[in-house]
Amino acid sequence: MESEESPPNPSAVLGLPAPAGPRSQVIDLSKGGSFAFEALGPVVVNEDGTMARIANWHSMTAEEQSTTQRVIAARNNVRLARLRAAQATVEPLD
Repeated sequence: MESEESPPNPSAVLGLPAPAGPRSQVIDLSKGGSFAFEALGPVVVNEDGTMARIANWHSMTAEEQSTTQRVIAARNNVRLARLRAAQATVEPLD
């Protein structure tokens, strides 16, 4: 006889699995601290204002990471300036 699984509860809160490995660490940010996710690489600002990360950041050499970070920072500044200018020209709906 096959066991019948109950359907998932849509109101149940699902959690992420606990981090594993030697690089796992807990950082208390409750007192207003901050944390940089350097291992994930720089944040890329797309032309539409969405953000992403570089998928192969962990496989780049230190020199490639440095070059990529410099190029991304310059491109992000141009894109952010363009997005801010476009936002400033839009009139509020009040």
